[in-house]
This record gives sequence, structure tokens and C-alpha cells, in this order.
Amino acid sequence: MFYNTSIKNIDLSNFDTSEVITMENMFYNCTQLTDFNLINNNLTNLNSIEGILKNCTNLSKISFENIEFTELISLNNIFTELPSLSQIIYPI
Repeated sequence: MFYNTSIKNIDLSNFDTSEVITMENMFYNCTQLTDFNLINNNLTNLNSIEGILKNCTNLSKISFENIEFTELISLNNIFTELPSLSQIIYPI
């Protein structure tokens, strides 16, 4: 969806994601992306986020707060090639 774009910040907190099944490679190679926010989302049908942020080399902050992953199967490569990542917010 956003593959190889120059997007800098993404806030998906107001998106209706209740029917989303996969977010594989959704932001792959978005090298300008610095902040990724996926707060307060219903992701109960999501089964893969494999490679969602792969090669987002300037990404420094990821927020996964107040979300529910009930069907999530694949987490492969979600934190691959993120040399600038300094903060992940995901309350347990």
C-alpha cells in the first residue's frame, strides 16, 4: 500500500482495520518513515504483519497500544533493517 513511498509519519489510529487480514510489506522500504502509530485498533482478523516495516531505515518510534491481535500468525521480519529504532511502545 505504501511500498517505497516518501511518507514520514503514519497514524493508523483512526482507520477501520476490523476486516484487515494482512499488512505484509505494507510500509516496506519507506526509508523516510520516522514514526509509526497503530493505537486503538481492532486487528482481530489480522493474521500477518510480516515485513510490515522492513527497511524503514529512519524509523525511530513504533506505538502498538490498546490493540488486540487474536488471529496473528506471522510476525516474521517486522523489526528487520531498522537501525534507527529506539522506542517500541507495546504494553503487556
